[in-house]
Amino acid sequence: MLPELPPMQLTMLGRKDQYDRLNDFSAEEIHRIGIDEVARIQEEMRAIQERVGFTGSLQEFFDFVRADEQFLYPNTSG
Repeated sequence: MLPELPPMQLTMLGRKDQYDRLNDFSAEEIHRIGIDEVARIQEEMRAIQERVGFTGSLQEFFDFVRADEQFLYPNTSG
């Protein structure tokens, strides 16, 4: 892994020197890092889901957040 960098910093910064560091990893290691990141993000989302009292599945929570009007910007165009 890349212990000296916070998660997702490689993609957020978009700096070539940091991307070049990925050459030190095999495709399998990079894939494992990605799988671990997805799991970490899903756990964070489950914690949020629990904190706000949503009782459906994680996919249902994503659908709810994506579609419910309380999370949408109002249409203020003319």
